Amino acid sequence: MVIIGVGAFISYKWYFNKYYGRHIIKIADLFQEIKHPYQDFQTKIVKVDRKKYWFDRTENVFTRKLGWFGKVINWVVWIFGVMIIILLVGFVAGFIAGYLGMMK
Repeated sequence: MVIIGVGAFISYKWYFNKYYGRHIIKIADLFQEIKHPYQDFQTKIVKVDRKKYWFDRTENVFTRKLGWFGKVINWVVWIFGVMIIILLVGFVAGFIAGYLGMMK
């Protein structure tokens, strides 16, 4: 059984390398040819200066204080914070709509 398994593995590796391996190598070489002359230009286009947003700042604070669990706490705080803000905006908008509706 082991001999059959080893034979199947070797024949599969040979088959894959013969029929697909050379195409993969050609494509990889083609990508290297395309990438190499424009490497400096491409890295300047792809590089993005990203500002630190509040989420990242609070994640750093929680991570320093609580370790890896700080990332979980950060997500929970932000999710509940956003939900509370949405609820408050909805309550205020409803109150204003109700108040203005009563003025007629």
